[in-house]
Amino acid sequence: MVSLNLLSPEKKEAVSNQMIVISLQHIFSWILIIICAIGVILLTTKLIMQNSFNQSVRQSSLVTLEYGTLNQKVHAENQKIKFLTSIQKSFIVWSPKLAAISSLTPKNIELYSINIDNKSRQIQILGEARTRDDLLSYKQQLETSSLLKEISLPIENLLEAEDVSFEIKAKLP
Repeated sequence: MVSLNLLSPEKKEAVSNQMIVISLQHIFSWILIIICAIGVILLTTKLIMQNSFNQSVRQSSLVTLEYGTLNQKVHAENQKIKFLTSIQKSFIVWSPKLAAISSLTPKNIELYSINIDNKSRQIQILGEARTRDDLLSYKQQLETSSLLKEISLPIENLLEAEDVSFEIKAKLP
């Protein structure tokens, strides 16, 4: 088969230029369609990720709220435990110590009061002895026991020979 081209060279060039323009228009159209499709995909992905992020923030805020409330409760209970521990540390069972002190007291000595200062660990014993020798004997018994230390008996307590009112001061070990 024989192909004849009856067009003038100017028209051939115009047709060729039109074909190039049409091809470029098709290429640009496809590029624009692809860009729009990618944009739609990216926008959809962004919306999905934003929704997922919002859900995560809501859940974490709920967890933080619950944790904050629980943390406050735990903190309050810990404060109570610390307070009770401090009370227990300062608590001393006085009954055995007082029983031991009273067991050292001879028959001729009558105790009126025993005052104890827990902070300074000072003890004051007030009483009456029949004789000065009974009082000195009682002081000696207290000194030999391990219940008290730094026992002091004022000299004024030893001035009378009978029915001696006394005040003994000492420290608890």
